[in-house]
Amino acid sequence: ISIATARAGNVIGGGDWSENRLIPDIIRAMREKKSLMIRNPESKRPWQHVLEPLFGYLMLGIGLYKNPKKFNSSWNFGPLNEDSLSVKNIIEVSKKFNMINKVIYKKGEFFEAKVLKLNIDKAKKELNFKQVWNTEKTIDSTFEWYINYYKNDFKANDLIQNDLNNYLNVKKVKNRFRI
Repeated sequence: ISIATARAGNVIGGGDWSENRLIPDIIRAMREKKSLMIRNPESKRPWQHVLEPLFGYLMLGIGLYKNPKKFNSSWNFGPLNEDSLSVKNIIEVSKKFNMINKVIYKKGEFFEAKVLKLNIDKAKKELNFKQVWNTEKTIDSTFEWYINYYKNDFKANDLIQNDLNNYLNVKKVKNRFRI
C-alpha cells in the first residue's frame, strides 16, 4: 500500500463562495454593494490557483504508482515564497476590476499568523512541481471568472473549462510530468 499526504496553501479560483475567505468576501461585498470587512490587511499568504495543487496531486499520484516507497510521505504544494502577497495587495488588485466600494479594517477575534509559507522544496525537486500561473495571473483569472459568471456571459462549467484550457496551454505544464 502506498499512502501520501498532501497540503496546499491559500487556494483561490472561480466558483468559491465560502464564508470568511478573502476572494469570495470581495465578490459578495461587490455584489451586495456593501463594505468589505478585513481583519489583518498586512497578513501575507501563499496564494495559488486551485489548478496548481490539483496538478501537484496528480503528479504525486503518478509518483506513488511508479515508485511507492519513494513518494510515500508528506508533500506541500504552493507558490514560491517570494510570490506571496498580503491581503492588502489582493485588495489593491481587486480595485482595478472595480470590485470594492469601501474597505473597513476590523480587528479579528482569532489569532492569525502574519506570514504563512509552505516549504515546497521536496515537491520541486522530487516531482518537478512548478507554479504555472504567478500570483498576479491567478488573481486576475479569479476575478475575471466571477465577472464573467455574474454577467451571465458563461455558465460555471464553461468558465472552469476555459481556466483549465488556459492553464494547460502554458508551456510549463507540458514539461511537468517527468517523474
